[in-house]
This record gives sequence, structure tokens and C-alpha cells, in this order.
Amino acid sequence: MSNQVFIEEGSSIPETLETDELAYDYFGFPKPPKILIVEGSTDKECIERFYYNQKKTLTFDIRTASSLDGNRIDGKKNALAYYHDNKSDQEIRVLLDRDYDFILDLNETEDNIYYYDYYELENYLFDEEVLEEY
Repeated sequence: MSNQVFIEEGSSIPETLETDELAYDYFGFPKPPKILIVEGSTDKECIERFYYNQKKTLTFDIRTASSLDGNRIDGKKNALAYYHDNKSDQEIRVLLDRDYDFILDLNETEDNIYYYDYYELENYLFDEEVLEEY
């Protein structure tokens, strides 16, 4: 039997910060109480697949910071702006790549903002320690 992909209810709606804002502003839908913000959809997919493969349930929602028009350039900027604007109303963690932040001394130092060492989160799949652990 081949691998099948099923469409889940609501799965066509992008899970971005922008979508949450629009749903709140226009329809009064509450924002998720507990979220992890990542920069792009590949980061989100990587975390979701990890949890799925480990047979663990996510206890938080994951939101991407890239805009609905596909602009990933301001992903980090969007993530940090949303965090600072909403951290008193939501339990938020932010997971970002380092890019040039540490070289230019632009990195944020708050407890709920985390940086990983690689340019893309999925690069951890090729890290020697991760491969040995698996």
C-alpha cells in the first residue's frame, strides 16, 4: 500500500501569525493560548514530523512568521514583533535561526526567544550527535 496523504478539516488554512491576527480582527476568534513561533513552513513541518515520529502530542500550536503572500524575508522581524506585542496575552516561545544576528549583535536575549545553530532547522537532521541519537 502506498503512503497516502489525507486532507484534514481546516488543513488548507495556513497556520501563520497573520492568519491568527486576521481571524481575531475580523471574526473575533481567540488567538491560540500557547504557541511556538518559527520563521518558515519548513521549520514548522520539521517540528511536527519530529513529534509525529516520536509518537508525541503537541501541547502547543506552531505558527510561522512568514506572511501570507509568501514573503519570508521579514519572518524573523514578524516573529519578534508579534512576540513583543502579544507576550502578555499568550504563552509564546520563539525559535529562530542565527543568520547574522550574533555577528551584528542584533540577537534578542529574552528567556522565551531561542536561537538554533544552523541556517535551517532541518539541518539538525544531519548533525552527527542527532544521527547517533536516532
